[in-house]
Amino acid sequence: MISAASRASCTRSNIPRPARPDAAKAAIELARSSHLEADTQWGLDHGAWSVLIQMFPKADIPCSSSRSTSIVAPKAHLDLARELKPLREKGVLVIGSGNLVHNLMALAPGAPAYDWAQAFDAEMAKRIDARDAEGAAAALSASRVARLAHPSPEHFLP
Repeated sequence: MISAASRASCTRSNIPRPARPDAAKAAIELARSSHLEADTQWGLDHGAWSVLIQMFPKADIPCSSSRSTSIVAPKAHLDLARELKPLREKGVLVIGSGNLVHNLMALAPGAPAYDWAQAFDAEMAKRIDARDAEGAAAALSASRVARLAHPSPEHFLP
Protein backbone atom coordinates (compact mmCIF):
# COMPACT_ATOMS: atom_id res chain seq x y z
CA MET A 1 0.00 0.00 0.00
CA ILE A 2 1.12 3.58 -0.50
CA SER A 3 0.95 5.83 2.50
CA ALA A 4 0.08 9.41 1.61
CA ALA A 5 0.74 10.59 5.15
CA SER A 6 0.68 14.30 5.84
CA ARG A 7 2.39 16.42 8.50
CA ALA A 8 0.92 14.23 11.21
CA SER A 9 3.47 12.12 12.99
CA CYS A 10 4.41 8.84 11.37
CA THR A 11 2.90 6.00 13.30
CA ARG A 12 6.18 4.08 13.20
CA SER A 13 8.83 6.78 13.56
CA ASN A 14 6.94 9.63 15.26
CA ILE A 15 8.79 12.18 13.13
CA PRO A 16 6.62 14.79 11.42
CA ARG A 17 7.47 15.47 7.79
CA PRO A 18 6.19 17.65 4.95
CA ALA A 19 3.28 16.35 2.90
CA ARG A 20 3.34 15.38 -0.80
CA PRO A 21 0.08 13.52 -1.31
CA ASP A 22 0.34 14.32 -5.04
CA ALA A 23 3.50 12.17 -5.29
CA ALA A 24 1.83 9.31 -3.45
CA LYS A 25 -1.21 9.59 -5.72
CA ALA A 26 1.07 9.58 -8.80
CA ALA A 27 2.73 6.39 -7.54
CA ILE A 28 -0.64 4.74 -7.10
CA GLU A 29 -1.74 5.76 -10.59
CA LEU A 30 1.46 4.34 -12.12
CA ALA A 31 1.21 1.08 -10.23
CA ARG A 32 -2.37 0.10 -10.91
CA SER A 33 -1.40 -3.47 -11.84
CA SER A 34 0.11 -3.88 -8.37
CA HIS A 35 -3.23 -3.15 -6.71
CA LEU A 36 -1.85 -0.35 -4.54
CA GLU A 37 -4.30 1.66 -2.50
CA ALA A 38 -3.97 4.87 -0.52
CA ASP A 39 -3.64 4.51 3.24
CA THR A 40 -3.22 7.70 5.25
CA GLN A 41 -3.15 5.92 8.61
CA TRP A 42 -0.17 3.56 8.41
CA GLY A 43 2.69 6.06 8.29
CA LEU A 44 6.25 4.96 7.60
CA ASP A 45 7.12 1.35 8.15
CA HIS A 46 10.40 0.67 9.98
CA GLY A 47 11.85 -0.67 6.72
CA ALA A 48 11.45 2.76 5.12
CA TRP A 49 12.16 4.79 8.24
CA SER A 50 15.45 3.02 9.00
CA VAL A 51 16.79 3.94 5.54
CA LEU A 52 15.40 7.47 5.36
CA ILE A 53 16.57 8.54 8.83
CA GLN A 54 20.16 7.84 7.76
CA MET A 55 19.79 9.79 4.51
CA PHE A 56 17.62 12.65 5.79
CA PRO A 57 18.05 12.87 9.59
CA LYS A 58 16.06 16.12 9.84
CA ALA A 59 13.04 14.40 8.26
CA ASP A 60 12.60 17.52 6.17
CA ILE A 61 11.54 15.84 2.93
CA PRO A 62 8.08 14.64 2.02
CA CYS A 63 7.85 10.88 1.89
CA SER A 64 5.49 8.01 1.57
CA SER A 65 6.14 4.31 1.76
CA SER A 66 4.77 1.22 0.13
CA ARG A 67 4.44 -2.20 1.62
CA SER A 68 3.12 -5.54 0.55
CA THR A 69 0.29 -6.89 2.61
CA SER A 70 1.02 -10.29 1.14
CA ILE A 71 4.15 -11.88 -0.20
CA VAL A 72 4.31 -11.61 -3.96
CA ALA A 73 6.87 -13.05 -6.32
CA PRO A 74 10.16 -11.15 -6.69
CA LYS A 75 9.33 -10.54 -10.37
CA ALA A 76 6.23 -8.61 -9.30
CA HIS A 77 8.48 -6.29 -7.29
CA LEU A 78 10.61 -5.69 -10.40
CA ASP A 79 7.47 -4.97 -12.41
CA LEU A 80 6.37 -2.47 -9.76
CA ALA A 81 9.78 -0.76 -9.88
CA ARG A 82 9.47 -0.42 -13.63
CA GLU A 83 5.98 1.04 -13.28
CA LEU A 84 7.25 3.63 -10.80
CA LYS A 85 10.25 4.65 -12.93
CA PRO A 86 8.47 7.71 -14.47
CA LEU A 87 8.36 9.28 -10.98
CA ARG A 88 12.11 9.95 -11.29
CA GLU A 89 11.36 12.44 -14.08
CA LYS A 90 9.18 14.31 -11.58
CA GLY A 91 12.00 14.52 -9.04
CA VAL A 92 10.68 11.74 -6.83
CA LEU A 93 13.31 9.54 -5.22
CA VAL A 94 12.17 5.92 -5.20
CA ILE A 95 14.06 3.62 -2.84
CA GLY A 96 13.56 -0.12 -2.65
CA SER A 97 14.85 -1.22 0.72
CA GLY A 98 15.32 -4.75 1.87
CA ASN A 99 18.11 -6.68 3.57
CA LEU A 100 20.66 -8.90 1.91
CA VAL A 101 20.76 -11.17 4.94
CA HIS A 102 17.93 -11.42 7.46
CA ASN A 103 17.86 -14.59 9.52
CA LEU A 104 17.12 -13.57 13.09
CA MET A 105 16.82 -17.22 14.16
CA ALA A 106 20.54 -17.65 13.45
CA LEU A 107 21.59 -14.31 14.96
CA ALA A 108 24.61 -14.63 17.23
CA PRO A 109 25.61 -11.16 18.50
CA GLY A 110 29.36 -10.69 18.59
CA ALA A 111 30.06 -13.82 16.55
CA PRO A 112 31.81 -13.64 13.17
CA ALA A 113 29.60 -13.61 10.08
CA TYR A 114 28.38 -16.98 8.92
CA ASP A 115 29.97 -18.40 5.76
CA TRP A 116 26.54 -18.68 4.12
CA ALA A 117 25.77 -15.03 4.92
CA GLN A 118 29.04 -13.87 3.39
CA ALA A 119 28.49 -16.08 0.33
CA PHE A 120 24.99 -14.71 -0.28
CA ASP A 121 26.19 -11.14 0.28
CA ALA A 122 29.01 -11.64 -2.26
CA GLU A 123 26.65 -13.24 -4.78
CA MET A 124 24.21 -10.36 -4.50
CA ALA A 125 27.00 -7.76 -4.72
CA LYS A 126 28.03 -9.27 -8.06
CA ARG A 127 24.46 -9.19 -9.34
CA ILE A 128 23.95 -5.60 -8.19
CA ASP A 129 27.26 -4.45 -9.70
CA ALA A 130 26.25 -6.12 -12.97
CA ARG A 131 22.82 -4.44 -12.78
CA ASP A 132 21.28 -7.91 -13.03
CA ALA A 133 17.87 -7.13 -11.52
CA GLU A 134 16.25 -10.33 -12.78
CA GLY A 135 19.12 -12.43 -11.39
CA ALA A 136 18.95 -10.63 -8.05
CA ALA A 137 15.21 -11.21 -7.84
CA ALA A 138 15.59 -14.88 -8.74
CA ALA A 139 18.49 -15.40 -6.31
CA LEU A 140 16.22 -15.80 -3.31
CA SER A 141 15.08 -19.26 -4.33
CA ALA A 142 18.23 -20.25 -6.19
CA SER A 143 20.26 -21.98 -3.49
CA ARG A 144 20.54 -23.35 0.03
CA VAL A 145 22.68 -20.31 0.91
CA ALA A 146 19.85 -17.99 -0.16
CA ARG A 147 17.33 -19.88 1.96
CA LEU A 148 19.65 -19.58 4.97
CA ALA A 149 20.08 -15.86 4.34
CA HIS A 150 16.30 -15.42 4.07
CA PRO A 151 14.09 -18.07 5.65
CA SER A 152 11.16 -15.94 4.45
CA PRO A 153 11.20 -13.33 1.67
CA GLU A 154 9.53 -10.32 3.30
CA HIS A 155 12.79 -8.67 4.39
CA PHE A 156 14.58 -9.37 1.11
CA LEU A 157 11.89 -7.90 -1.09
CA PRO A 158 11.47 -4.11 -1.01
